[in-house]
Amino acid sequence: MRIRAFSLLLGVPLTVGLSGCEKPMTPEDVTYKNTGDFYIDRVQPILQTRCYRCHAGLNRESGLRVDSRAYMLKGGKHGTALVPGDPEKSLMIKLVRHEGPKDDPMPMPNRRGKLPEQEIRDLERWVKEGAPE
Repeated sequence: MRIRAFSLLLGVPLTVGLSGCEKPMTPEDVTYKNTGDFYIDRVQPILQTRCYRCHAGLNRESGLRVDSRAYMLKGGKHGTALVPGDPEKSLMIKLVRHEGPKDDPMPMPNRRGKLPEQEIRDLERWVKEGAPE
């Protein structure tokens, strides 16, 4: 339990780099800080709980990391994940909306179903505002 608490203090889920060792974190596991910073308060917890397990640190499925804006801009094997100011052109937004073809192999998160609508709206707002960190 100490390790998990320490990982939350650092803002990094325990599952990063330890795939399969611990169940993925849920939004209930993250303490929202309410700092007045939209990225810190709303976006980063979504990325931590929903995306980091497969796309952060040593885990880079499709060559994509989402643990920094620079990595999202760099993208992975399918190109950039983020087009600041334009959610409609951002692959990340298309994937969390599940907007691909019916048999799309890349809807995200891919094994846990679609994100709640509020989380999708938060990500869309962040991208629309230029994706500031």
